[in-house]
Amino acid sequence: MRILKFTRHLELRLKLRDIPRDFPQEIYLNGDERYFDVLTDKFIAVKRMKYHGKSRELVVVYEEKGNEAHLITIHPLKEYQKEARIKSGRWSKI
Repeated sequence: MRILKFTRHLELRLKLRDIPRDFPQEIYLNGDERYFDVLTDKFIAVKRMKYHGKSRELVVVYEEKGNEAHLITIHPLKEYQKEARIKSGRWSKI
């Protein structure tokens, strides 16, 4: 089992976006899809969740270092963002 670490940036984003504190762990552990972002060299976990009264896809960006996963940021995806990033080759499915 990996140790999950929240970065300061992630903590700030949770507060600014009013995202529940348990969402990053849920998305990381039970994501519906996983990608590698070739532009940033980071991993992406995507999960559809109820957020602000709507069913939305949320993204957690993370790095894996040994037995730790550093969760870097979280944000809701706009409808077109995921498809555009896959189509452009920026995100590759893992």
